[in-house]
Amino acid sequence: MTTLSPRGAEDTSPARTDRPGLAHRAGPPLVAVLVAVAVWWLVTDVLTGDRLLTAFAPQHAVPAIGDLLARGVLLPDVAASLWRLLLGMLIAAVVGVRSGCWSGRWTWWSGRRGRCSSSCG
Repeated sequence: MTTLSPRGAEDTSPARTDRPGLAHRAGPPLVAVLVAVAVWWLVTDVLTGDRLLTAFAPQHAVPAIGDLLARGVLLPDVAASLWRLLLGMLIAAVVGVRSGCWSGRWTWWSGRRGRCSSSCG
C-alpha cells in the first residue's frame, strides 16, 4: 500500500494497526507470574532453613501436582475445594446482605427506625 507521509514522500511500509501484538499483551502478566514464582522460591527455599517450609518450594510443588494428576486425585480435590469456596461465598453474601440491610434500618444514635430499600424486605 502506498501512502503519502506528512512531508509528501511516498511511504511503502505496510499499514500498521493500533492493536498491540501478542507479546506486548502477554508480557506484563508473564512477568508478574515469573516474579511471583521467584518470590515464592526465595521465601520458601533460600531465606528459610525450615524443612517444612522448604517442602512447599516450587521445585517440590510442581512435580507433586503432576503426581496428583497422574494418580487421578487432583481434579476431584480441586472440584471439592471450589465447591466449598462457592458455598462459603454464597453463605457470606446471604448473611452479609441481610445483616447489612438489618443494621441499615436503624439509626443507632437516635434509636429511631430508618428507611431501607425495598430489596431488603
